This record gives sequence, C-alpha cells and structure tokens, in this order.
Amino acid sequence: MTITPWGYDNIKTVTLTLEDRTGIAVTTGQAFVAFPPGPSVGDWIRDDAVFNVGPDWPAEDLDVADSTVIAYPATFQTIGSEPSGLIGWGVDTATSSYDPNKSGQVQITARIVALNHSSFMVRIGFQLTTTFAPLIT
Repeated sequence: MTITPWGYDNIKTVTLTLEDRTGIAVTTGQAFVAFPPGPSVGDWIRDDAVFNVGPDWPAEDLDVADSTVIAYPATFQTIGSEPSGLIGWGVDTATSSYDPNKSGQVQITARIVALNHSSFMVRIGFQLTTTFAPLIT
C-alpha cells in the first residue's frame, strides 16, 4: 500500500538560474504521512510515501536534467505504551524521479518504517535538489 501525504508544511523552493537558463533548484519541506501503526509487536512495518514536489518544470519551459533527495523523520509520537519497550521510526531509502508524462514535478519515494504498534510517524522532512535546462522542443 502506497502512502499519499494528506498535506504539506513549510514548502520552499530556492532557484539559481544562469544566463543560459540552466540552473539548480532546492526544494525543502515536510509531508504529512500519518504512517499507521504496525499490526504486531516486534515488527518493523515498511511502506512507501510517494508524492510530487517542486516547480512545474514544463510550465516554466524547462526540463529536469537530474535530481537527488534526502528524507528524514520530522515528527513522530508514541501511542500508548509498548510492552517490549521498543519503539522506533526511520526512513530506509529516498529516491527521486522525473517523468514529464506523469507530472511536471519531480516525484519523491521515501521508504518509511515504524517499529511496533505504538510507533506513529506524523511527518517526514525532505530536501530535493534538481538541476534543470531549457526545454528542447
């Protein structure tokens, strides 16, 4: 099951464009994921949070050359008490991809994890770095 964020917070993009219209953009923020608690004690529960962020590149008449992303737990909480005393949260991996046929934005896929049914992740933070160039038509 893929997790679709239900909202975003503190999204900001800073762009540096050179004279030839190539450049770099850095987008930061948090995605509200409401990652559900796990089904049983002692299990690491994993799922992908998938969402699009950043400028709409074709609307800017630009194309994405490459991108990279880092993601991290930003807000989490404990629900009740865990009999084993073990709770935990994390981001296993984070990848970025761009397919202008799907969306004008870069897609982030973050593999998030929670330990036991008392762990609950509320938000993940991210930093997406994108290089771009003029769109060739």
